[in-house]
Amino acid sequence: MKTQRLSARKISKIHPATAVVYTLMFIFAVIYMIPLLWMIRTAFIDPSKAINLFSISWPTLKNFKRILTAAPFDQYYLNTIIMVFGTLAVQFVSITLAGYAFARLDFWGSKPLFILFLVQLMITPDVLIMPNYRFMGKLGLLDTKLGIMLPFFSSAMGILMMRQTIKTIPYELEQAAKIDGCSLPRIIVQIYVPLLKSAYIAFGLISSSYQWNNFLWP
Repeated sequence: MKTQRLSARKISKIHPATAVVYTLMFIFAVIYMIPLLWMIRTAFIDPSKAINLFSISWPTLKNFKRILTAAPFDQYYLNTIIMVFGTLAVQFVSITLAGYAFARLDFWGSKPLFILFLVQLMITPDVLIMPNYRFMGKLGLLDTKLGIMLPFFSSAMGILMMRQTIKTIPYELEQAAKIDGCSLPRIIVQIYVPLLKSAYIAFGLISSSYQWNNFLWP
């Protein structure tokens, strides 16, 4: 009884303006739900009655059967999964090595080369479709999975993320490993790779979502 009285008091204290705002939010939510409900209705209704708003019929799965048999979607999904994870696996290796080189190694031309990598971020990938297509044709990789994945094996954004993250890792860890006799590949694998997990996750989400939704280049 006390709980009911408290809830009744809270309801009675609602400001009229707040009630109007909530009402408008509810109305707009219902309006925005209409396309979703219409899509669900159209999916389970006979195609001859889909346009008629007031038509009623028993739910049917005929539409789903027609769509799933219209094309080899299992092969399409398999191809996409192979290309997404294959590209991502190579990217992890390339951006780690390049990010380490730009962050820790002092070699001739490192700064101009890194600027060239950053310039790539300002170029829309769609602009490079024709040059990449011609280059893949010269390599004989047209209509192949490798030809689709090859232009994305390196990522300027990924290299930038790895470089900036590696710069935040104390260099003393690498120096201590060198004193203990660790080689450079072992230092990268056992010290930097575990500390770059957050950067890998962030880049992996961005890269995989882009590759999964990339319909134009394939």
